Amino acid sequence: MKRISVGIIGAFLSTFLIASDWKELSKGGTGFYTENKSVGSRVILSDITTGQGIMDVALLTVNSKCSSRGVVGEAYMYINSALVQMNFICTDPGTSMYFGKTDKGKDHIFRDFIQKREVCYSFKKELKGLCFSAIGFDAASRNLSDIIVERNNAL
Repeated sequence: MKRISVGIIGAFLSTFLIASDWKELSKGGTGFYTENKSVGSRVILSDITTGQGIMDVALLTVNSKCSSRGVVGEAYMYINSALVQMNFICTDPGTSMYFGKTDKGKDHIFRDFIQKREVCYSFKKELKGLCFSAIGFDAASRNLSDIIVERNNAL
């Protein structure tokens, strides 16, 4: 009996700890995020960049070179040492959002968040860059998928 109780408590605690790295967006947003608290940047899992109920991962950076809202462009970033084509949009002065441009790049980002413990974004291969926890990403993506399906089936 003690072994069963310890096993159940251990499973509960590991589930709780895994889920704690990804938090639900507030202010009515649909999605989840994890944060690099040392710089205030976030990685967001949502459907905001597509607007079509398709999940996407976006890097929200602070202290960027954006001078005004709405500026868009393209860039290349290393995601865990793999070069990925990215689109970006300046969301506010000093704040920008980067997301994969190609399906191949988006797949790489998703795969790294599912398979690794952390995912690092960098403009230079030799730098580690901004790193974010991947712990709990898989559960967050399943949760978001359920939300999207429910919204798509709404009357």
